[in-house]
Amino acid sequence: MKKRRYSFTLVELLISLSLSTLLISSLFFWYRHLGNTKKILAEEKRVVIEERYLLQRLQMLLNKAKLPFSSNGNTLTFHFNRGVFEQPELAGEVEATIALNGDLLLLTVSSLKEPGLSQQFPLVDRVSHLEFEFYSPPDSAGNIVDPEKVKQPRPNMGIQSQWEEAYEQLPALVKLTLERNGRRIDLHFDGAQPIIFPKEST
Repeated sequence: MKKRRYSFTLVELLISLSLSTLLISSLFFWYRHLGNTKKILAEEKRVVIEERYLLQRLQMLLNKAKLPFSSNGNTLTFHFNRGVFEQPELAGEVEATIALNGDLLLLTVSSLKEPGLSQQFPLVDRVSHLEFEFYSPPDSAGNIVDPEKVKQPRPNMGIQSQWEEAYEQLPALVKLTLERNGRRIDLHFDGAQPIIFPKEST
């Protein structure tokens, strides 16, 4: 009596091949999906780190801000004490300018001792819009001074888009608005609580 030989038919082989192909395709899809998710998370983490650095740097600078202090709405200029630095001309009191150069937000530190000598520090890139606003509160003591009588300009009460050097006082609140990667971010700085972390605006 002959033993029956078992073997795969052509149909069985085609079915096995189809199932294997389907399984491999599914595994490849999920692998690619996980890879894309990892890239997105890495990019979001990089953006958070960059904006955290921006916050810390601006907090440090604006906490040290001194007169003269001025802004035209798109550029902020003020003095601050840098302390000890390897270049004596850029140590001590210097002038800081925060402005947009292309899509790069730059901090320029200029010497008051040697005109023309400066350093530039990139704060954050991919910025499409920069705007400053300032707040001057009402006088808590109720003292109202007529600028014409004292011959000294004074800021209006409330929010304003510019701050003149002739005011000879610092604003109570500085608001910096920037657009980055299609997102609008508002940063607020004041004397009592130096920083309020950014809140995305739609």
